[in-house]
Amino acid sequence: MYLLRKSGSSGIEINGIHYNFRVSCLIADAPARSFVKGCKNHNAYHSCERCVDEGEWDRRVFYSNKPSLLRTDESFRNKIDCDHHIYESPLEGIQLGLVGQVVLDYMHCICLGVMKKLLFIWLGGPGMAL
Repeated sequence: MYLLRKSGSSGIEINGIHYNFRVSCLIADAPARSFVKGCKNHNAYHSCERCVDEGEWDRRVFYSNKPSLLRTDESFRNKIDCDHHIYESPLEGIQLGLVGQVVLDYMHCICLGVMKKLLFIWLGGPGMAL
């Protein structure tokens, strides 16, 4: 049986032994990232996690190719783009960059995004439904 307790602000203590640790990054899929960060979901306006582009509607929300202001950990913490945030994230209290240390997932960005579009084009274009 382990005795676990918080030890100050940096680490935990288990059975009298102090362990320091740090979180280097957060890895989650798109819906979980938006939930944990307290921001808009991946299919909403103002939902881009890397820039402040609003997005446009054409049967779905998409982002332009024009250069846009990039999000930073500081701008996220200060809620510069108030339309991006839904509620305050519980992770804002720890030393974790909610932009720079939150990894975008391969499955949603590549497998369900780019590959689906490429297959659609390669297999017949507009007449072919996936």
